[in-house]
Amino acid sequence: AILAAVGMVFAPSLGVLAEVPSPELRQERGGLDEPDRVDRAPVAARRGDPRQVLEVVQSLGYSEVVLNRWRHMPLTQSVPLTDAAREGRPRWLSSRADWLTHYPHLQHETSNGAAVALPLLVKGRALGAIGLSFAQARSFNEDDRAFFTAVAHACAQAIDRAQLYEEER
Repeated sequence: AILAAVGMVFAPSLGVLAEVPSPELRQERGGLDEPDRVDRAPVAARRGDPRQVLEVVQSLGYSEVVLNRWRHMPLTQSVPLTDAAREGRPRWLSSRADWLTHYPHLQHETSNGAAVALPLLVKGRALGAIGLSFAQARSFNEDDRAFFTAVAHACAQAIDRAQLYEEER
């Protein structure tokens, strides 16, 4: 049920970003163009002991090899998804230089130009995190941040409802 709930919110939201829109729509959205496309995106939710591990429950654009390497992430590990979930705040990485500044230990693990990791928060409680990766460096303006935060909020609500449904069964 959790995968279905995330998929219902996650896939359409990323579909808007992953497709290169018409010039008219790009203008309406403030200039979204090819380098701004989301290339890869994992959603990680807490499973088992919720204080210990994030598990990737849905993803877009990652190979099975990469998914197998990162499917379970201890919250003690310092990577954008775990940091966002543990701290309850987004991690905005606008460039490769940002990656190397904040996560030098990941220099051989990523080829991203930019990325964002957003906590999936419900009533102040982090259920997990969602990550969006971009091939090119990019800044995240106020509109970008509001949009990505809204997508994360919708995913968090869907996961919360799915978990409540599973508990009731």
